[in-house]
Amino acid sequence: MRFLFLGFLLITFALAAKLENSNQKIYSANDFGFNAHKNSILQNPPPHKVRIYALRAKENLGSAVKYTLYYEYNPSLSQNIKGEKEPVFSDKIYSIFGEFTNESKFFADFEAKALLLFAKLETLSYLVFTPKAGKIYCVEGSVIFGLNEARPNLKFLNQKECETKYKEIK
Repeated sequence: MRFLFLGFLLITFALAAKLENSNQKIYSANDFGFNAHKNSILQNPPPHKVRIYALRAKENLGSAVKYTLYYEYNPSLSQNIKGEKEPVFSDKIYSIFGEFTNESKFFADFEAKALLLFAKLETLSYLVFTPKAGKIYCVEGSVIFGLNEARPNLKFLNQKECETKYKEIK
């Protein structure tokens, strides 16, 4: 019985050590915007707008997990205990950008003002940035290990990564 309990503890600690943290970033200077080339699968936004492409590549891990990508203009930021800035979340209803399912892609045009993109499952994953008008931004959603359920993970992709992954998704 004691060996069974010790085995359970070892497995639990090994799993906990493997857990990854969701991406939670605030970008003050934005280096992720780009413009599509003439033969690109991506298209540039209308004048004075920003186009954001969102994609989730085919994954075996968490393939059944789906989650919503939300957005908010000019998000409120506060300072946490560590002195870092983070968005202030409330019970209000946020605008929906799209839904990440396994092997999905979608895009929308936004105003060029401070923007919060976020998703929530077990934890929050968010990106806060101020996009530049006329640029394309590409956000990849994925699923990472969680303690009780999956965790969303959002990150920016550069132009080459975005075009390659976007083309691969049917």
